[in-house]
Amino acid sequence: MRNRLLQGLVVLLGLLGVLSFGNARAADPVVIYQEALHSGWQDWSWSSGQSLTNGTTVHGGSHSIRVAQSGWGGLYLHTASLDTTGYGAFTFWAHGGTAGGQQLQLQARDTAGNPLTSVPLAPLLANQWRQYSVDLSTLEAQDLQVTGFVLQNATASTLPAYFVDDIGLNVAPTRQVLYDDQFQNGWTPGNGWNISSNTAITSPVHAGTKSIGITPTGAWGQFYFDKEGFSTAGFDTLELWAHGGTAGGQVVSVDAFRAGTFLGTAVLAPMTAGQWTRFEVPLADLGIANTTIDTLAIKHYSDQAGPWFYLDDLAMTGPGTGPSNVSMSGLHVQGNKLLNGDGQTLFIHGVNRGTTGFECVQGYDATPRDQAFVDAVKSWNANAVRVPLNEQCWLGINTTSANAPYMGATYRQAIIDYVNLMTANNLAVIVDLHYAMPGTLSTIGLNFQPMPNADHSVTFWTSVANAFKTNSAVIFDLYNEPYLLNDPPVAQAWTCWRDGGSSCSVKVAEGYVDTTTPYTAIGMQTLVNTVRATGAENVLMVGGLGLAGDLSHWLAYKPTDPEGNIVASWHQYNFATCTSEQCWEDEVGPVMDQVPLIVGEFGMADHFGASCDTDYLDRLWAFVEGKQQGFMAWNFNTWPGTCGTSDFNIGLITDEAGTPSDYGSQYRNHLSGLTSVYPD
Repeated sequence: MRNRLLQGLVVLLGLLGVLSFGNARAADPVVIYQEALHSGWQDWSWSSGQSLTNGTTVHGGSHSIRVAQSGWGGLYLHTASLDTTGYGAFTFWAHGGTAGGQQLQLQARDTAGNPLTSVPLAPLLANQWRQYSVDLSTLEAQDLQVTGFVLQNATASTLPAYFVDDIGLNVAPTRQVLYDDQFQNGWTPGNGWNISSNTAITSPVHAGTKSIGITPTGAWGQFYFDKEGFSTAGFDTLELWAHGGTAGGQVVSVDAFRAGTFLGTAVLAPMTAGQWTRFEVPLADLGIANTTIDTLAIKHYSDQAGPWFYLDDLAMTGPGTGPSNVSMSGLHVQGNKLLNGDGQTLFIHGVNRGTTGFECVQGYDATPRDQAFVDAVKSWNANAVRVPLNEQCWLGINTTSANAPYMGATYRQAIIDYVNLMTANNLAVIVDLHYAMPGTLSTIGLNFQPMPNADHSVTFWTSVANAFKTNSAVIFDLYNEPYLLNDPPVAQAWTCWRDGGSSCSVKVAEGYVDTTTPYTAIGMQTLVNTVRATGAENVLMVGGLGLAGDLSHWLAYKPTDPEGNIVASWHQYNFATCTSEQCWEDEVGPVMDQVPLIVGEFGMADHFGASCDTDYLDRLWAFVEGKQQGFMAWNFNTWPGTCGTSDFNIGLITDEAGTPSDYGSQYRNHLSGLTSVYPD
């Protein structure tokens, strides 16, 4: 079952926001419910019919709690006594059933059984799981003895049935949300001057459903938000997203105050028209590191009135186990875990950026590969990027007058600079041989070939390995999606996959259909040997047959690696033949038990309606995380990403600033609560 409650980072979505938790732990996380109530916990609920062994609608594993509450009913999880010292948040997952919209509130109970305070929660989502986390200080339950927690119906009416799962306590936060759809965690909008504001703007929105709209009506207009006695200890940065509206160019400062006394200011770069931009303000620059404050202000840095601008996703952040604080270098395999140089078990969760595989050969280079792109990826809490490569472009072969300027040395240097930029920003990078063609044939038609070829693929990997062999944050994905047509017998197919050469009978394919042109294939073992012959010790990813979707015989035919640094690559889309947990457990589970696995690509077709296939995504993420493995979404490009439309093309973003598409918002919301390490 999943280990999310054992991770050092959780997410509060909706009213309660996002909290993350650092490396130093005063205590182990407390598990209250996973599959069943853990030892020492009892069900003391009232006016609440619940099943603690519900077998449908589960977030992971095989059981959840189904709750049907009458007015003011409470799901009361009781223990004799629990010392909350060293813990930061109460965390759980909730699902609104088919109805959704349930209004709940959370309480902690003191040693006499009395509620300490009631914290309202964001409404539950219909047909979807959402993770919640409530700071214990918000519950007034920090550093004291409690006897339980109550999830209570916040209305006098009977609620439709809902579900909760994976309940527990995690350690002290190094991230606290100030605003996400509304002000949270005790932060409230305060008085201001020379501004007009709305804290529930529905467009533009960076993520979620609301943002803050501000228009300066006079000189130096200021918008305040307050939290009395807020301690910045453990935090080092204020993060926020800003949008320049239709005009753009607005310059604002962030000002800090305590008891009305000005403490410091930081001026931000001009906002961009029609686009969200992420800003990070070091608390040291504001003069508020390791102190207490009462008020933050956004001040329009002008003596004139100004046009509307917008803010969203404001949070205090600090050191933790997120992508910025866990090293993504020194990658190596130990057993079925992927470790970094510090010996931590890594949780790879990232994105593909597909255009480097085809723009070059088609004679253009239009996709940004700059710091702004890196910032956009990191703003999603992603920690890895997969970079598809084109054999023809890298080697500069079979060129035309149209594409020659984008091939060979030009392409190689552009990719090297791109990869080095990302790893310098603490992102792991996966480079994969995505497009390859034998002989003098061209990849312009973007036809995926069944297997790598003897003509060029060894030369390609020799060059790529030499380019990156000193960068231990780079993983080599040896061949994107191997496949064989005409259904050869199992032993023949997998021998071809591993050994190539005379064990194969392959022809050039067009649209996954054989032509009459045969070519000599090489197998995965040859590619492993090729990389190792350069002295490169980088981790290798090896995808199975069936377009990397079939791992049924992967272990039996696994290539031999003298470095022992092989990771299985698995591609999973909801239109594949194996999309149930039972099939995954039967075919993929045994591989995950033996070696690390990264889902090199995942995504969905366009025919699942306006909500996309959220059940499939939730099931896939839960399965992979339960095995402590990783995944990479296809595709972080501005391709159509509105679910249920005819032009849907699995695009995660709508602009290069990283604004999520309809489809992308589901993945971004999921990423926001993940750490970069799995617990020991």
